[in-house]
Amino acid sequence: MVCPACNGIIPLSHVCPRCGSLMEDTGPISLFYGPYSPYEDLETLVAGDGSGVHAWDRCIHLLACSNCGTDRRVMVDLVTQ
Repeated sequence: MVCPACNGIIPLSHVCPRCGSLMEDTGPISLFYGPYSPYEDLETLVAGDGSGVHAWDRCIHLLACSNCGTDRRVMVDLVTQ
C-alpha cells in the first residue's frame, strides 16, 4: 500500500481555516518526529503519535499555511499499487 500524496498521485491542499490562504503539504508527519522516524515501523510511530488514532491504512500529512503559520494534520487513505 502506498500514500497517493507522498507519491504524487494526488495533490494535497486545503484552505486555511484561519486566514483563507491555500495550505501546503509539508509531507508525512513521521518526517518531523526525528532523524530516523521515516525508518521506524508504523506501530512505533502510531504509539508515539499522541493522537490516539490508529492509522494503519492511512498516512498522516502535515499541512501548513505560509501566510499565518497555522498547521493541521490530514489523514490520507493508502491505496494499492
